[in-house]
Amino acid sequence: MEAARVAALKGHQVILFDAGRELGGMLKWGSVPPHKEILKTLPEYYSGELKRLGVELRMGMEATGELVLREKPDTVIVASGGVVLKPDIPGIDKGIVVSALDVLSGKRKTGKDVIVAGGGAVGCEVANHLAQQDKKVTIVEMLDSVGLDMDSWIWVCLSAELAEKNVRILKSTKIEEIAEDGVVLIDKSWNRTVLKADHVVLALGLKRFDGLTRELEGKVREIRVIGDAKMPRRIQEAIYEGFLTAYNL
Repeated sequence: MEAARVAALKGHQVILFDAGRELGGMLKWGSVPPHKEILKTLPEYYSGELKRLGVELRMGMEATGELVLREKPDTVIVASGGVVLKPDIPGIDKGIVVSALDVLSGKRKTGKDVIVAGGGAVGCEVANHLAQQDKKVTIVEMLDSVGLDMDSWIWVCLSAELAEKNVRILKSTKIEEIAEDGVVLIDKSWNRTVLKADHVVLALGLKRFDGLTRELEGKVREIRVIGDAKMPRRIQEAIYEGFLTAYNL
């Protein structure tokens, strides 16, 4: 959205493809956890700006190589985002497993007892979201610390809310296997334990989605890859990269 806005400001003719029915992508789900509501204002702002600047919106249309090439573009900016990272864990495809995005979007509901796999920003925020619904939540993190990808002042506040809701945090612990009713855990001392749960929420991050880039390579004059399609990061990096890329066209 930022790349389209800046490109249009510079006088380029811009077409923005989006597979969704409305602008915002993952911002819609990122605004769901407590205290993240302000993120809803970003799609609202960009929607008004893109319409004002004459950007042609192709909503509900996934940008395939064929569709893009039909427009005969001089430059293609690929901002197709990322896909949920699914580790190679026995039982990862069982019905008990849901993604953090599916939980935040309301696509999937969870039971009373929930294990969140991943103690980064997304994992901690979805854990807080579920804990505020009075669910029993356990965060499982392989590293020795959680919230490492968050600003320290945000983590101080969030950790206090997690503690208030009795969210259990298991650090230096790995999910070795997923069963129909829980997980098998192993800690850094190689101790194995079984933890029962109704659902396991995957919050292990994203991996870049570069299918469109591969389709277009060698077929258009210039391709710029930005945002999570280049490397999964936070919203501020995505906006900055969108601005800089379009500004330098």
